[in-house]
This record gives sequence, C-alpha cells and structure tokens, in this order.
Amino acid sequence: MRYKEDNTWKRGVVFIKEIVPRRMISLIANNLYGEKYVTHKMKHKWKETASELLVSYEWKVGKEWNHLNCVAEKIPETIIAGSAEEFITEHYWGYTFVSDACTGIYQVIHPKWRAHKVKSYDIVSNTKELYGAEFEETLNQQLRSVFLAEGSDIKVMGGSRIYQS
Repeated sequence: MRYKEDNTWKRGVVFIKEIVPRRMISLIANNLYGEKYVTHKMKHKWKETASELLVSYEWKVGKEWNHLNCVAEKIPETIIAGSAEEFITEHYWGYTFVSDACTGIYQVIHPKWRAHKVKSYDIVSNTKELYGAEFEETLNQQLRSVFLAEGSDIKVMGGSRIYQS
C-alpha cells in the first residue's frame, strides 16, 4: 500500500496476520495498532557452518507444527535497488484497518537490511486455518522469490489516522 502526503509517497505494509509467541504482544498490537496478531507456540533454530546458515522457524496450529526451513549463504549481501528483495524489505510505514472511512498509519524505523541468498527451502503451512479460505489459493502459489533478510531491531513510532473524504 502507499499513501501520498505533502507530495511524498509513503509506501508501506499491511499485515494479513502476524504470528507471535506471547499473548501480550498480540494484545498490544491488536488493541493499540489495530493489527491482526495471533498467538501460537513457536520455536526456531539457527545453526552456522563454515559457509552456510541452517534456519528453521516453526509454529503450532492446533495439533500440527508448521515450518519454514532454509539453507542460506552465511555472508549476507547488499540488497539490489529495484529488486524484489528491496520491494519487500524497504517498508517504513504500516497501515491498519480502523473503519471503512479510516486507516491507521504508523512509522517503522530500521536500517537497510542485507539478504542471505537461499540455496534450498521447505515450507509446510496450514494456510487455510491460519489465514482463512479466501487466502488459501493465493498463499499456496508457486513462490517467485525466496531470501533470508538480515533483519534488525526496529522502532515503531506513534501512529495517526487517514480519513477518507
């Protein structure tokens, strides 16, 4: 999503659903920012070899563990301007549904990230149960881009609202 304010485009992200391991995170994100967070048991593993990262994220939905695993290059690279990786990682605004006439907006501050090239990956996710039947077909399509973003600490700034005129 993007929004033009004072001749400046604010390109941002809208979360369909965010999975977190602690109920308090969901409570704050949902009530303070109008997000769609859910709480599930989660675990992760990061293992480094001489040249690779072996990364695994898991979340439990009902009685089933879902996962995203990958083997990636150990050394991250600068994300290329204009690439799919830049399009996905370079979002400094978040947008949330408030009402049919109002959208919440908040700023997210973080440095530019680098990306680890992914050599192989495996994803098992019950998308229908997590996101609903209306997203199942879209979220189960062939992937066009797979990468492991370096990530960083972030700072979420206070929000405001955009009213439809």
